[in-house]
Amino acid sequence: MPIRDLIARLLPALVVIAVLALLVAIVDLSGTRLVQNSLVEMLIMTTLVIGLYVFVGNTGITSFGHAAFICIGAYCTAWMTLPLPLKKLNMPGLPSLLHNHNLPVPVSVLVSGGLTASIAIIIGIPLLRLAGITASIATLAVYMVTAISYSNWDAVTLGTSSIVGLPGYKDAWMILAWVALAAIAARLFETSNIGLRARAARDDEVAARSVGIDILAGRLASYALSAFVLGCGGALYAHFLGTISVDAFSLSMTFVTLAMLVVGGSRSLMGAVAGTVLISLVVELLRQLERGVDVSFTVLSLPPGSQELGIALIMLCMLLVRPRGILPDRIANQTFAEPSRPVVGGSANDIAKEKTT
Repeated sequence: MPIRDLIARLLPALVVIAVLALLVAIVDLSGTRLVQNSLVEMLIMTTLVIGLYVFVGNTGITSFGHAAFICIGAYCTAWMTLPLPLKKLNMPGLPSLLHNHNLPVPVSVLVSGGLTASIAIIIGIPLLRLAGITASIATLAVYMVTAISYSNWDAVTLGTSSIVGLPGYKDAWMILAWVALAAIAARLFETSNIGLRARAARDDEVAARSVGIDILAGRLASYALSAFVLGCGGALYAHFLGTISVDAFSLSMTFVTLAMLVVGGSRSLMGAVAGTVLISLVVELLRQLERGVDVSFTVLSLPPGSQELGIALIMLCMLLVRPRGILPDRIANQTFAEPSRPVVGGSANDIAKEKTT
């Protein structure tokens, strides 16, 4: 593929990377340590939302169980990077290979993503034969099974107790590199043949079947890539916190990441990132107000739970006023369509016409 066509194909992802890089540079120059930590957390959440977008945006199936993949990735990197004395003491059920060896954090992040994707393929073969709300409920069941299993797997996960002592990995530029890889992978997938087939089945499953599109293959590929990105994001999140527990990957995380995706636009890569930035800013503002802000001779503070309430209100307003999000797929694709190709994300009927001609 010519470089010019590749750049045009990746243009939305490159715009996202450039905007986030500018934001990191500004915070790097003028931000305090607290602001820098908030930025790193936002970048990790961006990775998670991009992972969620890969599946939801390309298949149209709302996932309520993606926190399971985040949890799997986080614990996998803990098994590979936790100091050896802590592993031997707290996790006697690990294989001797893990007891005696550790991997660098970047390598463990990739391995975590690979393990998560492998599990997703095994799960997805029977699960993705379902569609609509049935498939969404099935993803929730996957989360419940994962959460209960990890909560009771004491010899390997410490059960409901927290694993502490994970090496830190909080450099904003390094995290941005992972966001860039996730954005590029998401864009390449959605414009690939199998990505286009998945989106065609999303728009009109009957028409897609009529032209011989393998619906399961498209869904399974998007599910595996989504799980890989979510597993990597979960590993990054674990190293950002330095400690993990099963409770950290609850349905609350599911709600927040889904809200980010819905507010920004569930079928647009740029929308997913825009929603993440907006919700992250709102969450940080409400978090500061919950802690209390000095105003004249009094302290203004909000009650606990205001963050969740604020996110819910924003999502509700967005669904009522602009149900396709800040940047729906039609706007993003029309803005960044390649000049020599039709707009990506056409309906199954369009693909069927092109195939028959």
